[in-house]
Amino acid sequence: MGSRLMCGKHGSTFELGTGLAVDGPCKRQRLTPIALSVLDGDICVTGVELVEDDEAKRV
Repeated sequence: MGSRLMCGKHGSTFELGTGLAVDGPCKRQRLTPIALSVLDGDICVTGVELVEDDEAKRV
């Protein structure tokens, strides 16, 4: 079994190498690949527009 990533919002678990959801509400779907950069030891998302979550707007 390879390394996995868990979504902190809904708990789906994804394979890091493929992006395939192996458990949770997104099972059998895939993550969308995005570009990452390492700057001064921090991992940074690049080329992505961030939008507010509807839930966050209600708080």
